[in-house]
Amino acid sequence: MQAHAHVRVGCDQTGRTVVSSLRSDGPLQLRQSSDKVYLVGAGAAPLGGDDLNLSIVVGSRAKLHMSSVAAMLAQPGASGEPSCFTTTIVVEPEAVLDWSPLPTISVHRSNHINNVSVELGRGAELYLVEDCRLGRWNEKSGVLTSTLRIEREGHALLHHANRFGDDSMGWSWPNADRPVRRVTTSVKTLTGNETTNGGDVVEFGEFSQASMTVNGLQVTVGVSRPRDTTEAV
Repeated sequence: MQAHAHVRVGCDQTGRTVVSSLRSDGPLQLRQSSDKVYLVGAGAAPLGGDDLNLSIVVGSRAKLHMSSVAAMLAQPGASGEPSCFTTTIVVEPEAVLDWSPLPTISVHRSNHINNVSVELGRGAELYLVEDCRLGRWNEKSGVLTSTLRIEREGHALLHHANRFGDDSMGWSWPNADRPVRRVTTSVKTLTGNETTNGGDVVEFGEFSQASMTVNGLQVTVGVSRPRDTTEAV
């Protein structure tokens, strides 16, 4: 299955953010509610072999808060081919985007590729969350490849990639005897007045979190390693 959904927002003459384009396709259904736009999954997707695409454009000086209404379940397909979900984001000058979807869950025997690319204009602000769950309750993870790339005015700020699954060397990092069951990455653009605690590592129970500052971005990565590796996260 192939699908391509698209949302674009801009400013009207009063400076208010309005949705100028909203196009759903197949399992990628978009719904507007008050000041937010939600991604609604219609049907079982992604399955192995699916190629899903979502494009988000925030026009100059506009503000968009976007999320999803449910977790995305990456499942194996009869073809044995990987599924792919590509999100392409453009945040034009002085615009603001908060993109905080619910988790992607890697089901046993699935092979899923999640690509996110972001282009920021001058003065644009971004808050983005990527939450990966590696297996369901009492289940091993499938193979999950995740790539996040952020550029500003054509210059790369961040290129971050992870690969998890039974055939991925080191996917149980950082403790080989306790495989990672959840990985959460958040990225926030920093303004000139903000201060950060770069390089901090915090551990509480089975969860570890590290923060760093990279090219004007605050990047926070958290991992969960339950003592019982079948435990839900």
